[in-house]
Amino acid sequence: TQLEPRAVTVTDGVAEVGLSASAESEDTKQQALLHAQIQHTLEEIGSITSFDIVTPAGLIQPETSVDITSTVPIDTHPVILTDSYLATFTGTGIERIPGLPDVGKNAKEPAVSISGDTYAYITHDGKDLVRLHKGSKDAEIFVTGENLIGPSFDLYDWLWTANNPKTTELLVVSHTGEHITVEVPFLKGRTIRSLDMSLDGTRLGILSTGEYEETRLDVIGVTRDVDGTPTGISTGSPLVIGAGFTTVEDFAWAGASHMALLASTENVKAQPFSTLVSGPGQPLGNIEKGQKIAAGNDARSVQVCTKDGELYSYGAGNWQKLVDISARDSAYPG
Repeated sequence: TQLEPRAVTVTDGVAEVGLSASAESEDTKQQALLHAQIQHTLEEIGSITSFDIVTPAGLIQPETSVDITSTVPIDTHPVILTDSYLATFTGTGIERIPGLPDVGKNAKEPAVSISGDTYAYITHDGKDLVRLHKGSKDAEIFVTGENLIGPSFDLYDWLWTANNPKTTELLVVSHTGEHITVEVPFLKGRTIRSLDMSLDGTRLGILSTGEYEETRLDVIGVTRDVDGTPTGISTGSPLVIGAGFTTVEDFAWAGASHMALLASTENVKAQPFSTLVSGPGQPLGNIEKGQKIAAGNDARSVQVCTKDGELYSYGAGNWQKLVDISARDSAYPG
């Protein structure tokens, strides 16, 4: 099965994918697999919200569905930022990460690499991004800036941040310290609140506010060279997530096609939600004073830290408060 010449056109976010006549003769299972493969590819393009597959005989509409979503294997134990050190959450409690120096109360917004070997955080004044390596007692000031945005690692060990919230340039740093900038034109006139890279490194989520403090969560594709070095973002408009919410306070990727949000609706304070990248949000229950949200490969991994330092973990449709734990932030790899 081949794409026809000039086969993909996009109108108002809807892609029309033209395939050769051979697609018409494929069996139901193969057509479903073809549909899933195209969907997985187009999900990486932030400006596309839906698509149709067209052959010379008309539309292909599979009778069944196939899940081909691939997950990036990560440590299922998130990193917890306590009052004085970085720890891992074991499921019932926390254990200090051995070999790392104390971070004191001067740390916020931790991140951990996909491999789980490198950690980073922002100092409270936003001037320094500090990097630590597992097994090393030395902390390294890796990036300095004006008011740095909380970092996010990608699959290729590049660390994403921004020098200050009011910029259209993202700062991306390799593990060797190479700095590159990525221009994001749609951030003009906006203030960045947070960013998070998808685990597969193909899409970037950016939460920002506008002139009147209205929030907007955008997802845009990331372009790279053959070595995985970022070269920019996809052309076209980003995909806006959670447009039905009054405010989005925080977000995190929860697998390849879902996000976890702390979001508010009219007359209701921010609560945790799970949402498809291209679909509506589903409430996950009530958490009072939720401030930061983290997730791994699915909604079952979601955690929420509150303004009072409480940590809640989601599982089996319920929230569990972790007693005797004081946490400011938690983060899964990425």
